Amino acid sequence: MRSLMIISAMCLSLIAGCGEEQVADTPAPPATPTAQPPATPADQPEFKPEFGLEIIATGTPKKYSVRWTAKVNTGGYKLKTDSVLVEDMMGKQTARIYSILEQPGPGEMVTQATETVEATYDAGDKLIEAAELSIKRETRGVKTDFPALYVIVKKI
Repeated sequence: MRSLMIISAMCLSLIAGCGEEQVADTPAPPATPTAQPPATPADQPEFKPEFGLEIIATGTPKKYSVRWTAKVNTGGYKLKTDSVLVEDMMGKQTARIYSILEQPGPGEMVTQATETVEATYDAGDKLIEAAELSIKRETRGVKTDFPALYVIVKKI
């Protein structure tokens, strides 16, 4: 009886194994390297200028002015003043400066040297205790579907 059970178990395992297909271990075909497209100017990281901001008080009676700068990697940049608001912010007379940093357009010839562009706001005898510089970046001659936004880059 015991041998009959062993033989039945062997037959069942043979029958169960007949429906499975044997898959041979074949190596996968080697991956073909794909050529990377050359980097385009849009793929390059955007240059980040170094910004400076200072309040200047001169003379007696005091005359106040605010000067801001942008250290850039090539010539052809322009720093234009959009507007300056002088208002009380948390008990301090603060100059809020909105300026446009215009970079050279595509294909323009520029000097390959670090330059500093600057702009100044003369507040006269109006006290300036703090300043905040907001910059909007534009590329000369390039129109986009979306307007550029101001970003606060420096506070003193």
